[in-house]
Amino acid sequence: MTKEIVKTNRYSVTIIETDIVHIRFTEAICIEVEDVKATFDIYQELSAVQERKILVEFPDHTIITSEAREYGQAAEINADAEAFVITTLAQRILARFFKSFHKKAFPLKIFMNKEEAMNWLINYKK
Repeated sequence: MTKEIVKTNRYSVTIIETDIVHIRFTEAICIEVEDVKATFDIYQELSAVQERKILVEFPDHTIITSEAREYGQAAEINADAEAFVITTLAQRILARFFKSFHKKAFPLKIFMNKEEAMNWLINYKK
């Protein structure tokens, strides 16, 4: 079951399998602080009743500003687990850097394809 919640020209947010919030940024954009804040706000609204898992997809040629990355690292959100799907070497380097500073109470894993990320999230138990 997939339910679309929000779709803009910069990202879409859907709910998958009732407990996974899927955030997919648009291909070939530069993710700004406002994008991260907006998607976090949507996630917080969707997880008000129950914590959910987060799947974040970064398509080809999508980059993120250092300010947006820092905001994402510092933001307080509650989740069961988070998975990043990345597609390029540059994204992999940034994701590993981000993960090294990941100080949240939930695990973060990085994947090269959506199917592996989904499998991990679906089977992840707290």
